[in-house]
Amino acid sequence: DVGFLSRRNILFLSFLGSAVSYALIVAGGLRSIVFSRVLVGLVKQTMTVSTGLLTGYTSEHDRGIYLGRLQASTTVSWIIGPSVGALLYKHVSPSSPCIVASCLFLFNSMLAAMLLPRDDSLDKSTNIKKHSSRMGKYSSFLENLKACFVSSKLASVVISLLLFGWVTRTTSYANMGSFYEEKYGIEPHFRGYIKSYLQCLGFVIQTFFL
Repeated sequence: DVGFLSRRNILFLSFLGSAVSYALIVAGGLRSIVFSRVLVGLVKQTMTVSTGLLTGYTSEHDRGIYLGRLQASTTVSWIIGPSVGALLYKHVSPSSPCIVASCLFLFNSMLAAMLLPRDDSLDKSTNIKKHSSRMGKYSSFLENLKACFVSSKLASVVISLLLFGWVTRTTSYANMGSFYEEKYGIEPHFRGYIKSYLQCLGFVIQTFFL
């Protein structure tokens, strides 16, 4: 019995923990900000759990379509969200992006409570599978890794994705935002516009070049 640690409950924990985290930022203070970042790092598993739930509730025939829609919606949110946050920061108040984010997570919790089924059979079957041997898991990982390089075309795709991920992280908003602000004297809310631009650029590269 998975008990409290069902996928549905973990999703609620992620939503509510993220809402509290952003509310702490609104409260202000260095301790609140540090604790909010620690909290969101511990509980925010929304994409992981959402992918797991989607995999469990869809058939093999339709799974790829729904996973693609999930990824597409995530990409759109990463393109639009930072710019919306920047506009709220500039024209409403510096704390308004965190307030909106906290409210959105609360709304997501209510939406999930109304729409997600309460059947935990998927979690029970997953829990049974966890009793398999660790050596089996390791061998499965090695087999999947070898499968990525069974052909030169597949290997080129995997290597291209790895290189793209490395370049994206090394030039990401987290590393470059402060550089732009110090180098060119841009206002803090311009970081949101830069983040949207980087995400849009990554979307274009993934769509047309990979």
